[in-house]
Amino acid sequence: MTDSPSKADDLREIRDLAMRYAQAVDRRDAEKLTGVFVEDGLIDGSGYRSEGHEKISRIPSLLDKRYVKTFHSVQNHLIELNSDEATGEVYAISHHLQRTEDGAHISYVMIMRYHDRYVRRPEGWRFAHRHILVDWTETRPAELHNNS
Repeated sequence: MTDSPSKADDLREIRDLAMRYAQAVDRRDAEKLTGVFVEDGLIDGSGYRSEGHEKISRIPSLLDKRYVKTFHSVQNHLIELNSDEATGEVYAISHHLQRTEDGAHISYVMIMRYHDRYVRRPEGWRFAHRHILVDWTETRPAELHNNS
């Protein structure tokens, strides 16, 4: 059985949502980040919680204070559609470049999963809830290359 075009389009749009989230976080783009969430959307996990566009829009500046750069890589993405709502699990590997006191760099790596709830709005699919689960972390030496 093949997917109907509407189901295939929905799956593609939801998968694209996860990639747009990663890009918005890594580029520190608050407007694009809030744009992937519904107005009262929630992102939480490991003692962290941001609910609503106003609080979600602060995430890029919080990351800027903590890391030189970040790099989120979206991996497996399983989605269960149910009309105008869906749930999903996204595997991800996130690198967080930090400068040490002696001026060197390390990469704090999170091997993680997102448990997501999506809703369809007139403007398209959006996150209603994104729950972060960190499975393990690693710290590695890193070298910064100033590529734009």
